[in-house]
Amino acid sequence: MDLCDPGCPVFFDKLQAQELSSLCSRDPGTGRVEEIMALCRIILPLVTMSNNELLRMHFRTRMKMKLTYLWELTAVGANDPKYKVEFGERRRITVISYRKQLCDPDNFYGGLKLLIDSLLEMDLICDDSPKYMELVALQEVKKPYQTEITIESLGMVGKFKRR
Repeated sequence: MDLCDPGCPVFFDKLQAQELSSLCSRDPGTGRVEEIMALCRIILPLVTMSNNELLRMHFRTRMKMKLTYLWELTAVGANDPKYKVEFGERRRITVISYRKQLCDPDNFYGGLKLLIDSLLEMDLICDDSPKYMELVALQEVKKPYQTEITIESLGMVGKFKRR
């Protein structure tokens, strides 16, 4: 499956490739190349729930919803070993939720918990603490109703020794 193929749920489109190439800059004084590159973009056919909806659910229903996220992430190929996080790697997770009606920010961020837990369980992020993950969450009123996740590497946090 080609990642540049628009039919693929995890893909890099031409506009994103242009954005990535514009983010690569050369400093002529030092000869250093700085690159900011997205690891993957995942489009899920699910709309993230609000925190109020999650809190009113029975705990078994919440776990089934988390399993649904895990199955959807697996179905689009996000469990590929090349997307796995290294211990100590910091990542930026950008979530864009296309929904029927906007939520207030607290309600929206709280509703992302199951999705973030699923990303953590699939080893796409090291930890959900701010030390290892930068979360950018946006919402728009737009059809088709879906969730778009972009994962970018921000480098390593400190020095880690392997045992």
